[in-house]
Amino acid sequence: MTSRRFSHFFFISILLLVSTILIANLLIDPFSIFKVSLLKHPFQINERFIKIEHLQKNHTKFDSYLFGSSRVVNTDPMIIEKYIPHSKFYNLAVSSGNFSDYLAHLNYFIKEKYPIKNIYLQIDLDNFAHYGHPDDAYLLKMHPYVIGEKKWKFYVDYLTHPSWINIKGKFLANFEDQNHSTYNWDKGYHIKTYLEKAIQKNCQKYRQTQPSFQRKYSRNIRGITLSQSILSLKTIKKLCDENQINLIVFITPHNQHMMDRFVLEDYFNFLQQIAVITNYYDFSGYNTVTTNDCNYYETSHYRPLVGNLIAARIFHDSTISVPDDFGKFITKNTIDNHIILLKKQIDEYEESTKHDDLLNLKPFKSK
Repeated sequence: MTSRRFSHFFFISILLLVSTILIANLLIDPFSIFKVSLLKHPFQINERFIKIEHLQKNHTKFDSYLFGSSRVVNTDPMIIEKYIPHSKFYNLAVSSGNFSDYLAHLNYFIKEKYPIKNIYLQIDLDNFAHYGHPDDAYLLKMHPYVIGEKKWKFYVDYLTHPSWINIKGKFLANFEDQNHSTYNWDKGYHIKTYLEKAIQKNCQKYRQTQPSFQRKYSRNIRGITLSQSILSLKTIKKLCDENQINLIVFITPHNQHMMDRFVLEDYFNFLQQIAVITNYYDFSGYNTVTTNDCNYYETSHYRPLVGNLIAARIFHDSTISVPDDFGKFITKNTIDNHIILLKKQIDEYEESTKHDDLLNLKPFKSK
């Protein structure tokens, strides 16, 4: 092959590859950015983009927001609205959300003069280990307006990025004809309906099919970004106070197996530093809810019924039966005693699981 033919061949190959990427990203739309997908079932959705797009046109319909990660995304805003008269909540939970997301969105809303009366903020314990997101994490990119970038550049990035894994995932989801979640974009939440049905049918069987419930974990999640997260929380609290926004803060009820991964010293330090900034409800630890795997889809995400219990505890709903050990109101004056109780709780949990650890199993309490 002559050099000229090789050049032509190389140029045509590159052109075909680029064209394939552009067409696949536009028509398959692996992150649901362009809204022209030929496939009806989504796979992974960039919620940061989709939800801000929705709020740009509809923000006057809301005056309150749920902030958090995908762990709170299945909480129907109506659950919170019934406790705060005349409130209109939107669930702005986003996949792998952390304090960089919450602060950026709050700053954007204030700048754009969105009406804000309440922020219902869930703090994951792993927020002390993660802050911000990698530039190549296309599922997690913020809406360009939130970070002061041009929209056309955002679209070009998504058109030209070779997202083969996501394209394959979307094909498989549609080939199997599985819509894994029921989405309500008008309110911002979604439910994993197919998992709900499986758990309700036979929780014991479902639990045995979930690998994350069977693994042995070690405490290796450290507070490497704790200072950044705490600084952002301080700023969020300051912005809420300055703008008369009611800030409601609570700690995620992580599943027992997830709790097994946190370095305890950093866990306690995180709780202490949060208490210095604001009062909050702590649902973390090894309690009646978190040690029941039937309350979770896997070790990372709790079911909607847990979100209902959280709200019932925070708003003192006596009509709903909430376990006594689930959710403690924490202030800077009570945090030290609370940590003493958590340490006792952990000792009792570890003592009760010694025999099961020898079998590489964890205890299971039926619902």
